[in-house]
Amino acid sequence: MQITENSSTDYNDATTGLLDTEDVARRAKVCERTVTYWRDRKKDPLPHVRLGRAVRFIPEDVEAFIRAHRIGK
Repeated sequence: MQITENSSTDYNDATTGLLDTEDVARRAKVCERTVTYWRDRKKDPLPHVRLGRAVRFIPEDVEAFIRAHRIGK
């Protein structure tokens, strides 16, 4: 796997276990703006971690968020 400064890879997931906004969007099959909306909403936001300017997500939190919003349980 070749990593360049602006390339998108699974580098975050493979080395730290954390996901970035693009990773979450890809997994949930939504656009990045939707993930940002979920993260920033006041009621029941998508849990996230801020590391300086970087925003990262714990995979288990993303899965729990999606399960919690499932309709027709």
